[in-house]
Amino acid sequence: MARRHGFTIAETLVALLVFSLVLSILSLVATNLTRYYQSSQNQQREAQVARAIMSLEVPDTRLTLTECFKRQLVLYSKTRDTKYYLDVRHKALGLYTRQGGNMKYINQVKRVNFVQLSRQRVQAMIEFEEGTTVTQEITFYEGAAG
Repeated sequence: MARRHGFTIAETLVALLVFSLVLSILSLVATNLTRYYQSSQNQQREAQVARAIMSLEVPDTRLTLTECFKRQLVLYSKTRDTKYYLDVRHKALGLYTRQGGNMKYINQVKRVNFVQLSRQRVQAMIEFEEGTTVTQEITFYEGAAG
């Protein structure tokens, strides 16, 4: 009886089939992990934006909408008698004053786009560095700006 060397065609095909099944399972797992990570990241960003908007809508600050531009909101606080600018500077969405004061709300922001819906309501579309986009509505104090 002669000694055989190597694999038969049937053994090679079975090995390729097992290898391809393992690769497809790994691919599915990687896809699901990526979706889970993106979903988790979206939820974190939405919560972060909601917290920032809640602090803008607090009645105590009495922030009123003065002007709405595509990339910036001009706000006025009757409480502090100060004009504020809500926009993105140095990758952070925040309230800024001409005197150099600032209050940063959200970091890693690529750009923001504002659309005025009514006299005191604005829709903000915030795009983050990692590609996540969150759209949220902001309602400002109803009083007249000074």
